[in-house]
Amino acid sequence: MLPETLTAVASMAGTAVVRAAGTDAWTNFRGRFSRTLGRGEEQAANGELARLDRTAAELASADPAEADAVRAYQAGVWCTRVELALENLEESQRETFAAELRAAAEEVVGNDSNRQVGNSTVSTDGRTTGGEDASSVATKVGMWIGIAVSLLAVLAFFGINGVGDLDFRTKKVSELKACELANDVWTEYFPARDADPEEFRTYADKLAKVKERTDGDSWLHWFLESDIEYQNGWASSAEDYPEGIEGDPDPPDSSSWIEHCEEIAENK
Repeated sequence: MLPETLTAVASMAGTAVVRAAGTDAWTNFRGRFSRTLGRGEEQAANGELARLDRTAAELASADPAEADAVRAYQAGVWCTRVELALENLEESQRETFAAELRAAAEEVVGNDSNRQVGNSTVSTDGRTTGGEDASSVATKVGMWIGIAVSLLAVLAFFGINGVGDLDFRTKKVSELKACELANDVWTEYFPARDADPEEFRTYADKLAKVKERTDGDSWLHWFLESDIEYQNGWASSAEDYPEGIEGDPDPPDSSSWIEHCEEIAENK
């Protein structure tokens, strides 16, 4: 679990992304922010640039009726992405990295104690106030992101024990985004040939504990069930073939996840 000072930086960074998108500040911000997240690696920085541009495009094309929910969701996505980046660093490196992120974010949001995202205000400790609908969406979607990226840390941070109800349109948007994010996570953090089987087992166990709290008919329940099966499958494969085998299948790609989720959303 990250200390509050670092989760506050992550919250600020997420807010800065949605604040800067579509404004004159975007070009400078996206360049500086992507270089910081890339940690000096050109390929990593380019990957962050691509993600930022997708975010900007999605914010620009959002239906006006869903704009606040989409903005809150994207702020949560980037908040969690920054938290993950911080968690993956040695403690001795975190403060410097956080200072660089804060400097980039403050060019957009300043150093106010509260940041506006849509009709909600996000404080530097990561809490949302006001704009009940958008706040509720941001919190619940934050839980889904946490399951895909840094499960227990984000769940504890938001203090969430269940999914709750979302309106149909917002839920569909959230489901599709979660699928895309899950694909990114699996591809980046669970390489088939290098992972320790025990890591897969541990991850599956964490998912199982959360699955117990979900509605058996919910999309989240299905997502957890599928992910648990996936992780345990990789664990067995890694145990049987510790050196890896030629032709190991890749994690499912985004398009297949999106198609499946669209089908689920249409049938609800």
